[in-house]
Amino acid sequence: MSKTRTPKVNDILHRVEGQYIDDGSETYQGMELEWQQWKAVKVTPRGAWLQSVEWPYKKMRFALIPGARWVSSTKAEALAGLIARKGRQLEIIRQQTITATETLSLAKSALAEVTQRAAQAAQGGEHAN
Repeated sequence: MSKTRTPKVNDILHRVEGQYIDDGSETYQGMELEWQQWKAVKVTPRGAWLQSVEWPYKKMRFALIPGARWVSSTKAEALAGLIARKGRQLEIIRQQTITATETLSLAKSALAEVTQRAAQAAQGGEHAN
C-alpha cells in the first residue's frame, strides 16, 4: 500500500468498509462495499482533521497522515487498505480458532481424566465398605 500524501484543506480522502446488506429481513443477505468520503478541514504537520462529506454534522475525526491507514488519497489505496485490514483480521481469527480448538481439546481430555478418577474413587469407596 502506498503512503497517503499530506492533504490540503478541502481535499477529499477515502475509506471503504464491508457492510452487511440490510433489506429489513432477519436473514443474511451478503456484504457490500460502503464508500466514505472525508474532507480535510484543517491540516497539521502530523495529520488532518476530517469531516464526513455524507454526514457533515458527524463529529470530526483526526487522522495521522504519514503512513495513514484510516483514510487514503485515492479509491485504489482505500481498497488496498481494506484488503490489508481484512487479511490481518483473518490472520487473527485463524490464530484465535487454533487457540480455542487446542483449549477445547485440553479441557475435554481433562474432563475425561477427572471423570475417570472420580469413578475410580467411587468404586474404591464401595469396596472399602
